Amino acid sequence: MAGIFMDSGAFSAFTKKTTVNLSEYIDFLHMYKDKLDVYCCLDVIGNVEATWKNFEEMKRAGLDPLPVYHSGEDEKYLRRCLEYNYFCLGGMAKDSAAKLRVPFLDKAFTIICDKDGMPKSKVHGLGMTSFELMRRYPFYSVDSTSWALSAGMGSIFLPKRGRNGYDFNGRPFILSFSDRQTNNALGKHYDTVSPELQKWIQRYLESKGHTLAGAKESYKDRRAINVEYLIEFQKTLPEWPWAFQKRRTNYFH
Repeated sequence: MAGIFMDSGAFSAFTKKTTVNLSEYIDFLHMYKDKLDVYCCLDVIGNVEATWKNFEEMKRAGLDPLPVYHSGEDEKYLRRCLEYNYFCLGGMAKDSAAKLRVPFLDKAFTIICDKDGMPKSKVHGLGMTSFELMRRYPFYSVDSTSWALSAGMGSIFLPKRGRNGYDFNGRPFILSFSDRQTNNALGKHYDTVSPELQKWIQRYLESKGHTLAGAKESYKDRRAINVEYLIEFQKTLPEWPWAFQKRRTNYFH
């Protein structure tokens, strides 16, 4: 999917203990909806009835938002979402580890998909940052800020070294380039890896039109590098729609 997807910001507001005003959100969407391809209903974390009330009010206001179903809500609301050809799955950000989201997503996609495993509606994964889960489930679209946050912290996404070049099949190798850090929780630092690996990294950056200096000094360059990784990763996924097959999760770590 290519285009502009508008999230309501409800989760960010929830974590900051503030709220998003529905009337203001509706006014904003009316102002910019011609520039947006898709936009979410204003969901209310922890109050499914309020979420659907907002959805219905937005529809009455002449908008066409995507409904949202959250982890932990009654399944009847998921089935209600399936009355629409495109909706969102949310409420997973609280589970930082990918494997903790699997029980919810396995159950949800069993309902979302038909007997052959094919999705009956398009599904957007809100805050979906896991490369394993993007490969496991037939999401139509996802959003994440991890690429931008990593860039802001001085890190870039790099492919694994494959037999025939670069391997974008799974999670990236995250490497820090910031002069303020020689190591971090996300991965190693460029200055601490082998000279041979440093040369390989420089060749990769140059193949994408970037420089080592840019990776070290510009968060904008790092953002571009991370976006390019995500684009390459997307190319490795099956063309939507594809069949969901429930399977063991022992490859998560």
